[in-house]
Amino acid sequence: MEGSKAFSKAFMTRHAIPTAAFRVFTSSQVDEALDYVKTCRHKVVLKASGLASGKGVLIPETTEDAIAGLKEIMVSRVFGSAGMSPLTTSCPPIA
Repeated sequence: MEGSKAFSKAFMTRHAIPTAAFRVFTSSQVDEALDYVKTCRHKVVLKASGLASGKGVLIPETTEDAIAGLKEIMVSRVFGSAGMSPLTTSCPPIA
């Protein structure tokens, strides 16, 4: 399950296991991913889908940080092949 966060999220959704809302983007969907973080109206957590040595998660504070993070993952490929299908999850407010 940890080998692919996208697979894990889809599995949890299929089996009604509570999990944060998410979107998965392929490496060819850079523009769609950027549009999503610009318009989703909530904070996001950016995750490399594959194994990234415990380093594959970004928690941007602003939309601009999220855009920069997606570009790092999807364009610059800072997580290598682990970032080929990045996903975004909603970041619930801290109570």
